[in-house]
Amino acid sequence: MKKSLLTTSLLIMFAAINAQPVYKIYAGQGYTANMYVLDPVTMDTLKFISGAGGYRMTHCPLNNKIYSTGGDANIYVVDAIADSLIAIINPSDGSNNSNELEPIVLSPDQTKLYVADESSGSLFVLNTANDSIINAVTFGNADEMENMVISPDGLTLYVVDNSNVLKINTSTLTIDSTIAVNGDAHGIEISNNGQTIYSESSLGVYVIDVSTFSVIDTITSAGYFLKLNTSNSRLIGVQESNYADITELSTGVTNTVSWSSGGGRGIISHPDNSAYYIASTGGVYKIDAATLSVVDSSDQISFQSIIIIDAAISGINNSQPDFNLLTVFPNPFQSSVTFQMDISTPDDMNISLFEITGGEVKTINSQNIQQGKKEITVDLSGLSSGIYFCKVVCRDKMQTVKIIKN
Repeated sequence: MKKSLLTTSLLIMFAAINAQPVYKIYAGQGYTANMYVLDPVTMDTLKFISGAGGYRMTHCPLNNKIYSTGGDANIYVVDAIADSLIAIINPSDGSNNSNELEPIVLSPDQTKLYVADESSGSLFVLNTANDSIINAVTFGNADEMENMVISPDGLTLYVVDNSNVLKINTSTLTIDSTIAVNGDAHGIEISNNGQTIYSESSLGVYVIDVSTFSVIDTITSAGYFLKLNTSNSRLIGVQESNYADITELSTGVTNTVSWSSGGGRGIISHPDNSAYYIASTGGVYKIDAATLSVVDSSDQISFQSIIIIDAAISGINNSQPDFNLLTVFPNPFQSSVTFQMDISTPDDMNISLFEITGGEVKTINSQNIQQGKKEITVDLSGLSSGIYFCKVVCRDKMQTVKIIKN
């Protein structure tokens, strides 16, 4: 007996929900060099992307692109579906010059990209809708902008600038405040809730309270490059040597993990917190999060940066299809959303809600939608602020809707 279209669609969605997400690692060489795509399970090279920069990188799921700097004057744009270089952008406008672009960060709503120049003190703002530069400013008192993070509400950039952390207002592109850190600082990280900043210093890692913008603690740990795991329970830091310090934030205990060769250049945590990946001049090393031991490595190629993305989520087409199954409002929302079904039999519909990393956070099954009822309001107050994707399947159609929780 042939399965109905509804049964087939539901089986496909069930399989997609229960299957493990497929991730890809991008490791960049920097300085106008190349990018490698790696399998995070086998550590094999999947693809080589020539001339794609890779000194610092970020991924924008909204348009399926990876943006990268190369330590030169350009921003490199890679299609995350085809894994190919599609554009090279020089943001200099004559007044604000790009000579050594390094730090790069995406706004929480994914509509803007901020790129800083280490040598000129310039900051550029790119519109991800059309990859055009929409604003630029040069800070005369910026010394050596190395790395930066952005607040969860997108209102503030925090830039580590040699011996200072700069607090930059994204609306006015002005420096609101600075805080001194000791030494030639490079590393900076911010907690998911935006309340705590971690910044490298010659004394270790400074812990900065965002509300008072003051140092409240110091962690004895490496910090040239810093990264929190996705649950914000551990801080991973590397120096330009072959070891990483992993600090349990609840206890303050720091463990050191070393690898065979190569100085650390970048760190990433797997979205499910099962592993950490270190980009180094000796390759990419995979550290088991449970045992804190090196379990695998890539080819011995020199890397400067690293990111990991969910290949399935990166493939979402956010443009409106020629049909509309679902309307979500309000969007953005504070605590609850209403799903409005634009079909006559909503009992045939299933809705799944995914985090930006690909993890499912909620499913609304067809039995929860009353026959003939075209609206359902769902309490999502327990979710963290950020971007989510609603995947709706109805008979032979599927639609994805992006929603934002403030």
